[in-house]
Amino acid sequence: SESTPLRGNPNRPNQKATLKKAAYSLVLLLVLCSILFSWYPLLLYQFNTCPPFSSNPNSHITCDKTPQTYGSSCQLSCPPLFYSQNLMQSTCTLTGAWNVTDLVCRPQVAAVV
Repeated sequence: SESTPLRGNPNRPNQKATLKKAAYSLVLLLVLCSILFSWYPLLLYQFNTCPPFSSNPNSHITCDKTPQTYGSSCQLSCPPLFYSQNLMQSTCTLTGAWNVTDLVCRPQVAAVV
């Protein structure tokens, strides 16, 4: 009697179908990642923007970016006879707050003896 070889094992999954499912899963993952990362800059801007410093006629504040988002810094410069009680620079933190909250020049007080 003549025997014919089996064309495929019905218990074993088809390799083409498995590769097709893997390709669809990869494409779906890439689409999902592109959607998530496209929102990332917007989320950083929304939640990591520091408020502007209050204006003071004796304080000159210069910032490296507008608007002031995470990582940007602002420098304070004081005119003669004025000083800063804090540091002269503040950096916008990841939480959207300044690490030095009070960039203000105050008048120097001289004691007369």
